[in-house]
Amino acid sequence: MRVRGASHLILSGIALLPFARGREAAADEPSLVQLLQGAGEYVLAYESAFRIVVAEEVYVQRRRVSATGPVHETRRLASDVAFVRAPGTALPWWLLRDVYEVDGSPVRDREARLEKLLVGGSAGGGLERPRAIADEGARFNLGRSYRNFNVPTLVLAFLHPAVQPRFSFERKGRTTIEGRPFVEIQFRELKAPTVIRGPDAAPDVLAAGRVWLHDGTDGTVGRTELVLEVAGDGVTTRVLLTTEYRPYRPLALWVPVEMRDRLQTELAGSRGRSGTVEVVDGLAAYSRFRQAGVTTEEEVRPPDAPPR
Repeated sequence: MRVRGASHLILSGIALLPFARGREAAADEPSLVQLLQGAGEYVLAYESAFRIVVAEEVYVQRRRVSATGPVHETRRLASDVAFVRAPGTALPWWLLRDVYEVDGSPVRDREARLEKLLVGGSAGGGLERPRAIADEGARFNLGRSYRNFNVPTLVLAFLHPAVQPRFSFERKGRTTIEGRPFVEIQFRELKAPTVIRGPDAAPDVLAAGRVWLHDGTDGTVGRTELVLEVAGDGVTTRVLLTTEYRPYRPLALWVPVEMRDRLQTELAGSRGRSGTVEVVDGLAAYSRFRQAGVTTEEEVRPPDAPPR
């Protein structure tokens, strides 16, 4: 799957509001429309702050040949990652992953390749080489399915004011994250062309999931969940991707500190028989956030211990 180019996301110039429904808000709490407006402003701040932000990622993947069977293969990837502005896509920023270690063995000399390439030039106009590095690193992912959507901040793009009208939103429950109240909001993409692309046999992939917004008007995102399903050419792929965010004072934003993903691929069997199933579970932890070229940094605490 891949993210569709921006040329396929031409929206009407008419002011639109996302389709929103759910229970009535109490007089002392923000309405769903106010929550989404705050989230849109928050994502715009993210778009500005995440022009070039770099971090370190430890990503552990485990492959099974059935949903509940034993683990057949494990892989631990250590990478430098860069969040950059990404013109030419439906997203205001993208994640570039430069793998430097696989299962404890180096695959290249440890150097800040992405940071060196991005600092000193236009992050928007010179991404060809960094993207080539990221595409090269994708070959280390376990599983038969190629993917470039295993990006912790992907769902934030759906809250961008220009993208919100493509979705419906419904207010659900409430929870507490880092001692602060958050509202759970369910979302669903309404129609094609979709933000995320599948293979040629099933090019449009409708996204659904949930996002947890601070119960106020500042739009802070504390958790996101993405659900995808695509079927075609005898293959059905289901994706679940969850990201946890925690406060990061240097950017005055909450940054992704943990991503969990599950990719389940089913091959149709012949003559009505069940086919083979492959499941890849991933857990990624992020640390050492910093703006590229700036040495000042601050650690953010993940929800659990980092993967080993």
